[in-house]
Parts: sequence; C-alpha cells; structure tokens
Amino acid sequence: MNINVTTILDVASLGPNEETFLEGPVNLKDAVKCAVTAECSFRNAAENARVQLFSSYNNASYDTEPIAQWDIPVNKSHTVRTTVALLPDFYYVKARFQNLDTNETLDNCKVTVVYAVP
Repeated sequence: MNINVTTILDVASLGPNEETFLEGPVNLKDAVKCAVTAECSFRNAAENARVQLFSSYNNASYDTEPIAQWDIPVNKSHTVRTTVALLPDFYYVKARFQNLDTNETLDNCKVTVVYAVP
C-alpha cells in the first residue's frame, strides 16, 4: 500500500472573522484510507477555528454543504492540531478554513490529507 501526503490548504494568516476560499483538491478516487489533519496557531483568540471539507465527483461541481466539519479548540499562544478519519467514498475533496474569532488573527492555517492507495 502506498501512503500519500498532500497539503491542500496552507495560509500564513487569516484575519478576524475571515474564511479562505475552497482550497485543494486532492484526488481520492482510488484511496482506501483517509485522514485529514488541520492545524493553526492562535494568538490571543477567544473563539475556535473551523475546518470544512467539500466533495466533488468531477472536480468541477463541489457540494454546497460540507461532508465534514469540525472546530479546532482555541488554546491561546499555541499551535493546535486535530485529525479526523474519513471513509474516502468520494473522488475529490477541498477544504475551507474559518476564523471564528472577531478580534484576533490566526497564523499558519493548514489542512493536510493523508491517504492510502493499493
């Protein structure tokens, strides 16, 4: 089995109450396992960051609702990393990162997909 690691979103900073565009994609058509890691560095934030994943069957038409969504819990002055496992029952996936804090900037926002193909 071959393990692949692809960073689909990498943003140096994300201002208060901002979100990224959909970033990616990664092709998971032949994947049998998939894990997605999201991370960011908090300054003095009081609110979490949010990660959303969107899928597509053709890499042109992406879902309007996320197939997965989770919050990265705030931890002032620290980098926080969270990983979720997904069943790769879709062909393509893109990510969006949201800063839910209305006053503080997030740094080093990243989403990385690790997947296995036979």
